[in-house]
Amino acid sequence: MPAFLALVQFRPTKSHVKLTYKNGEWGEMEFVSEPYIKLHIGATSLHYGQACFEGLKAFAHTDDSVHLFRPLENAKRLQSSCERTMMPVVPHNKFIEMCREVVKDNMAYVPPYGSNGALYLRPLMFGSGARIGLQPAEEVRAGGAKRRLLIANNPFHSLRSSNLPLVALLLPRPLPFRSL
Repeated sequence: MPAFLALVQFRPTKSHVKLTYKNGEWGEMEFVSEPYIKLHIGATSLHYGQACFEGLKAFAHTDDSVHLFRPLENAKRLQSSCERTMMPVVPHNKFIEMCREVVKDNMAYVPPYGSNGALYLRPLMFGSGARIGLQPAEEVRAGGAKRRLLIANNPFHSLRSSNLPLVALLLPRPLPFRSL
């Protein structure tokens, strides 16, 4: 295995946090230690790709405090992605609260200040309810199909500190952009 792959493997932590949207509302935050997800074979995320994700980091500081890097910006992007994939949006304050709580529950995995590491958070939202056929968001919500938001976490050490070459993707021309 190439050396850089050891730096980006998924590593077990204490917990991730789960929030389920069902019957028109978000439920309560739940900490989950099991890393596996039970998912219906008819889940819209599997059949239609109804899913989105973000990525942010929590860094240790010199005073041993831990700070999230720009969580509001991640919350805004996740909301935009949810709107585009016809999923209910997560309020900014709920998203940031979930990020803070999962970091608190996994403080033992935050690399120390000066290590060039961070606790990487992966907010992942996906359709988990069974549906066959494309439907607008209002019908999906009214039907009680579930949506889930998970925030997984993983200790991460900077690839830059590993002296490995960084790879850039060069495009010959701008890609066309179409508004939804």
